[in-house]
Amino acid sequence: MTSPTSTTRTEGTVQVSLLDLAAAALSSSIVAADQITSMAWQHDKDGNVDKKNVRLKTDGSFVTDADLAAQQIIVDAIRKVSPDVRIVGEESEEEMKSHAITGHEERSEAMFRLCQQEIGIRYRRTNEPLPLAQRKNSNKQSSSSTTTTSAKHGDEEAASPTTETDDQPQYDAKEEALTASIVSRDSLGTGIVQDRMEVVEVESSRVSVFIDPLDGTKAYTKGDYDPVSILIAIILDQTPCFGVICKPFGYPGQTSILDTGCVAIYGGTLLGGAFTAGGSVCNIVSSTSLPQTPNSTGNTSSTALPPPTTICAGTSDSPRNVSQNLEDLPRAVISSSRSQGIVQDFVTHLGDRGMINPQPLLISGAGEKSLRIILRSENEGLWFFPKA
Repeated sequence: MTSPTSTTRTEGTVQVSLLDLAAAALSSSIVAADQITSMAWQHDKDGNVDKKNVRLKTDGSFVTDADLAAQQIIVDAIRKVSPDVRIVGEESEEEMKSHAITGHEERSEAMFRLCQQEIGIRYRRTNEPLPLAQRKNSNKQSSSSTTTTSAKHGDEEAASPTTETDDQPQYDAKEEALTASIVSRDSLGTGIVQDRMEVVEVESSRVSVFIDPLDGTKAYTKGDYDPVSILIAIILDQTPCFGVICKPFGYPGQTSILDTGCVAIYGGTLLGGAFTAGGSVCNIVSSTSLPQTPNSTGNTSSTALPPPTTICAGTSDSPRNVSQNLEDLPRAVISSSRSQGIVQDFVTHLGDRGMINPQPLLISGAGEKSLRIILRSENEGLWFFPKA
């Protein structure tokens, strides 16, 4: 599964390719999504929908067999690239081993090769067909995150490169140039990072991988699949450099991967941007969708939404009319369980000052919230998460 440069030893140190780790993270999330969706549709011997072997962990949270199977697939993929990087998983290694699964290895190998190619295309920024793009005549978008996926274990066609490349999306250098020209890159961090990392071979001791194999387990146990995500982060020197948010049941408006029905958004400073797997660059801010503000000549010009770091600027308690149109203001995404008390007070305070939309979006799942912030389909711009 690994490329010859995945892990090398130099003068007593073990090196690892961050690009190969990224490919392993992306590919394993896609294969893990197969397990999560297939277990969701399993039936018991009486024909009833199985309860996925739901049980409580010692910390009071839920866990299912799908959590453990997904984490095993991801850990195996990371370990094949580098046995030396630090892995922090949501589930315990002992329980994961006690519920070990097999039969996914061939698909994992094939998917890794495809992801390795796509990650390389993103990093090199070359105009080539994207290996994870949907096939000709397949649906172009995931219309619902609760539809049954067409991917099955052992479906070699879904894990193999397509030969019909005419309709496949390609990495568009012009699209990237457009992004760079319309997204602010000031010192406050507005917009997305455009400079990719130059050094991708690093000491494995500097790298950690964090895994949440099934974010939204409680919703999953109830048959609510919209909040379900697979989350993987690659950390270099205590700083995130790559991440994957995979939606096993799809995501409205986003291109699904090959014929799997799942959607993945990935990227970070390693690649210099965020991307839809098999699809386009994320965070393209259209000039028609940006708030219009008058400039010194009296004309209007597009400006990016204020970054979160500017929200609390100023000391005045007097209301401040930043925008006459609520739709121009960033919306907060918060959990329903955290929608009262200090969080609601904070939203109300900033809303009264005209700095955010006073109506927050109640969203379940860390992965779903993160994806909302990235895609901003409803102008999502802040995520309040108070610490005790």
